Amino acid sequence: MNKKELIEKTLERARLSEIVRRDAEILLNHMIEVIKESVVNGEEVTLKDFGTFTVAHHKERRGYNPVTGQEMIISSRTLPKFRPGKGWVEMLGVVQTDTQEQ
Repeated sequence: MNKKELIEKTLERARLSEIVRRDAEILLNHMIEVIKESVVNGEEVTLKDFGTFTVAHHKERRGYNPVTGQEMIISSRTLPKFRPGKGWVEMLGVVQTDTQEQ
């Protein structure tokens, strides 16, 4: 589902008129921008029962080129991260365990 389809389904569910579509798109665009700016500034954005947007810092590490097999250094990087909320995980029926099965 893309952003346009998300807006359409949301408006359909809320039974809102055609006039509101532009406002809904503007609102969604601003919400996405606020989330992105907040995460870039080091803040967590948590939407209850949906999830949390954060930043993940990955350290420099050794890796291997899959084509040549040659060892290489993978540089450190910072990436956006999303953790689904408990309500969403439960809705999907995903079971999380603290220990891995062997």
